[in-house]
Amino acid sequence: MKAMKKIIQLTIVLFAVTSMSMANNLLPSITLKNIPAERKFSLSIEGLTEKAEITLSDIDGQVLLSQKTEGQKEFAKVFNLNQLPSGDYFLTVATSLRETVQPITLTETEVLVDYNKKREFFSPVIQVKGEHIDVSMFNGRIG
Repeated sequence: MKAMKKIIQLTIVLFAVTSMSMANNLLPSITLKNIPAERKFSLSIEGLTEKAEITLSDIDGQVLLSQKTEGQKEFAKVFNLNQLPSGDYFLTVATSLRETVQPITLTETEVLVDYNKKREFFSPVIQVKGEHIDVSMFNGRIG
């Protein structure tokens, strides 16, 4: 009985470590930085394994900017928001596995980013294996 319990515990640990490793390899790293005293921000995405869609929308959900990466492993760009009125906006980076939404505030002189308000949404992964269907509902946390 104890041997079976140890095998189950080791299997769970192995599954958690494998899942974390796979998630880290599949999810790109997204970095957003404001440029001080300017109405600009830089966005860099590293570790892309697929195309990503980047959108900037206003508080009403109106898409003001949309850009897709074209299969490159890294993406970097400075976004100039001088033509937009002051207010609240949402920058979204979406891949097939994750959608990251970062609220930003545009003032008269700069872009403000509150990293604590970032939200991430994960897509379920469905695999068919013979007569079984595996559904993974990754929530961004392991353990």
